[in-house]
Amino acid sequence: MQQNEKTKTFSETYLEISGVFPFRYMTYSVQKGTMNTQLVHQKEFCLIRVTEGYGKIHMMEPPQWEQELKKDDLVFLTPGCSWYLICMENSEFRCETVQFSGKVLLSDLRDCADIQCILPLNDPMNPEYIYFPKNNGMSARIMECTEDIFSGQLDNSAFSALLVRAALQKMIAMACAQRIIQGSTVAEGSITKLSEPIRTVKAYIEEHYAESLRIQDLAALCYFSETYLMNYFHAQTGMTVMEYVNQVRLREACKLLLNSGKSVADIAYSSGFRNLSNFNRCFRKVMGITPSAYRRGQNAQRKKPDL
Repeated sequence: MQQNEKTKTFSETYLEISGVFPFRYMTYSVQKGTMNTQLVHQKEFCLIRVTEGYGKIHMMEPPQWEQELKKDDLVFLTPGCSWYLICMENSEFRCETVQFSGKVLLSDLRDCADIQCILPLNDPMNPEYIYFPKNNGMSARIMECTEDIFSGQLDNSAFSALLVRAALQKMIAMACAQRIIQGSTVAEGSITKLSEPIRTVKAYIEEHYAESLRIQDLAALCYFSETYLMNYFHAQTGMTVMEYVNQVRLREACKLLLNSGKSVADIAYSSGFRNLSNFNRCFRKVMGITPSAYRRGQNAQRKKPDL
């Protein structure tokens, strides 16, 4: 496979890799006397590492956010972010990035890691950033991951793709463990485009998912009509109200399937489904397998002996 290096007019260099290597590497350079790079509208995940100089990253989403960056600092951006770089001193400010689709992080099983950690981050309607300063408590372990991640651009082979993917998953896992990312919530630095009425509706659904939820009751929370709420919710989140309700219910059902001895029927009702066949149909549509098969598969993985 051939690697082609190109330079754009706003001091951006990227490595265009043909074939099926699923990661795209780019270098952003803000020269002395240059204020900033062009605005980048991030459609994929992006990991930024500062390699030289001192500057800032400015995020455009409300609330707008600005973070000073120095050599070896990292910023992890989820889909939907809009950002640019600013040089803060009379020297070159350089960053290298790797960009990739959320699909490369997901497993075919759609297990609890996907549901609780990866999928919530892969939502362009709720862009988030995670800032890893060089000298925080987990910097050494994070830097080990980034060395593997950025070394992938040197050899666009299947082995490199596997190594980069594993390093990215490990980085996110460590961030979750250290509460930098708390499941679907970023502890510091969360950016959201959602309006207050939609946040109110989503919070209510998260708390009352096990109850019977009606559109008219949810609309009343915001003083909206039912039709206006349905259209507004879809415009803000990319899904219907009931799709979001079912997403929350399925997430809780997966937890119960893995961590309780309840029957599938009991779990269906505990998660807010009033009909077992509807639960099975929704579960299979999203997860690709039945609830019973999901439980058996996950339990089998847990019992597999270490080799």
